[in-house]
Amino acid sequence: MNKFVNFGKRSVALPAGCKDLIDVLQQPKRHPASTLTVRSAEGLADVAKHLLRLLELGAKFRYLVITWDEMNAVQLMNEEAVLTALAVVHENTHREQAVRGVFGAAGLAPILDEAVAGLAVRVLGYPLPDGACSIEELISDLLRTGYGLAENVRLKFGSWESDGS
Repeated sequence: MNKFVNFGKRSVALPAGCKDLIDVLQQPKRHPASTLTVRSAEGLADVAKHLLRLLELGAKFRYLVITWDEMNAVQLMNEEAVLTALAVVHENTHREQAVRGVFGAAGLAPILDEAVAGLAVRVLGYPLPDGACSIEELISDLLRTGYGLAENVRLKFGSWESDGS
């Protein structure tokens, strides 16, 4: 028996208020402060309903990611009522210029313009305009004109929200 270890005392490895392992197992379960939802096989006609969810009040942070094939994505963020769009594009292509053109036509200047290290990809960040109709029109135009997507394209929508805790 080790004279320096008192096996009758609570271990430092157990949380405060727990003397035995069973105390840890019986602690009330906490629900996660965030949720993730992924939907696939939807088209351009479904963009509006996902954008409405992004604009709902309640959560401190909401994210919507729209993807359709490898290395093509648009991420929309609502962080404490500040709306931002991140567009991932292959560098130095007509696609990059088309995406920049869509935002430019809306009178929006980039707040982020960075190359991704090791890849020929750029991330372009833009503030989003006020109003659901303006955002829906901009994102639909971005997907159709900027990325050249057809109406029947298969999109994946991933959404995530957090209350900040």
